[in-house]
Amino acid sequence: MAVPAHPGFSPASILIIRLSALGDVIRTLPLLPPLRARFPAARLGWLCEPAQKPVVEVQPLVDEVLEFPRGDLARSLQSGHLLRAGSRLRATLANIRRWRPQVVLDAQGTYKSALLMRLSGAPLRIGFARGAAREYIPGAATHHVQPVAARQSRVEKALSLLAPLAADPSLAAAGLPRQAEAATLAESIWAGKPARHRILMSPGASSRQDYKRWPSRSFAAAAAGLAAGGATVQIAWGPGEEELAREVAANAGDAAHLLPATSLLLLAELLRAADLFIGNDSGPMHLAWLVGTPVVALYGATDPIVNAPWGQGHRQVAVATAQRLARGRDPSLMAEIEPARVVAAAQEILAGINPSSG
Repeated sequence: MAVPAHPGFSPASILIIRLSALGDVIRTLPLLPPLRARFPAARLGWLCEPAQKPVVEVQPLVDEVLEFPRGDLARSLQSGHLLRAGSRLRATLANIRRWRPQVVLDAQGTYKSALLMRLSGAPLRIGFARGAAREYIPGAATHHVQPVAARQSRVEKALSLLAPLAADPSLAAAGLPRQAEAATLAESIWAGKPARHRILMSPGASSRQDYKRWPSRSFAAAAAGLAAGGATVQIAWGPGEEELAREVAANAGDAAHLLPATSLLLLAELLRAADLFIGNDSGPMHLAWLVGTPVVALYGATDPIVNAPWGQGHRQVAVATAQRLARGRDPSLMAEIEPARVVAAAQEILAGINPSSG
C-alpha cells in the first residue's frame, strides 16, 4: 500500500473510531466530507456505542455503522459473567475484521479505542500523539498526530487526524438529514404552544459531570425572563434527568413547559424547529448546532474554547477564566453565571431572527 500522502494512495475502506459521548461523536462528524472528497471510492465506516448510533447511521457519507456494546460488556462484567463478556468482545472484533478496514482513525484517544484500533487488522492506523491523547498505548497507531494547539476546538482537534491522509480540512462540514416522521411530530409539539419565538432548554449533563450543570433555579429565572418577552420555552431532558427537568419547570411556573420523553432523533427535530437552544456543555447543545439552531452555551469548569458550539451565530456565557482555573470542577462554579447574562445573550440572537410562524 502506498504511503498515505501519495496521490496514488487509495484505501478501499476507512473506519473512524469515536465510541462516545454524543457531543464528541457529533464533533467528529466534520471528518466525513474531507475523507469522502479525498477517497471517493472508499467505504466509510464508524465504530460507536449503541446510544450514539442514531446520529451516525443517518449520515449519508457513512456506509456502515459498527457497534461497540459497552453497556452489555459492563453489565456482564459487573454480574460476573466473564465468558459472556468475552464472547461479546470477540464478536465485536470479528465484525471489525470482517469489515477489513485498511485505514483506522482513532478520534477517541483512550486505551479502549487504541486497543480496538490495534486489533482491527488495519495496516494504517492514525491516532493522537502522546500528550494529545487522553490515554496512550505505544504501538497502537502507525501514524501519530500532534494537534497544532493544545487549547483548540474539539472539532479542529479531530480534523487534525486528516493530515497523514492529505485530506483537506477546509472541506469539513456537518449536519443531520431531516427525519420526516420525527419532524412532523416535533412541529405538532411546537404548534400547540404558539409564541413569537421558540426556545428549547436542556438543564442536564452527564451524570458523572454534575459540575457542568447550571442550577435549576437559574434556568427557571432565565425562562421567566424570556417568556416575559413573548417566547415559548420548553424543557427537554434525557435518561435520568426527568426530576431535574421537572424542578426547572416547577420553579418557572407558567414560563416553561416540560417536554415528554424523546428519542434522540425527535430531540434533533424539536431543536431544528426551535429558534434558540440554551443549555450546558452537553450532548443536546452540540446536537443543536448540528441541526443549525443558534445556541447559548453555558460554561463553568469546562473550557469554552475547547467545547464551543461549532459554526457562527452562537453565544457562550462563561465564568471568568481565573475562576475556572482556580476552582476546577467545583459544581458551585456554574452558579456564578447570572440569569440576566443568559437572557441578554438569548435576546441578542433572537433580535436577528424572524418570529416563528407557529
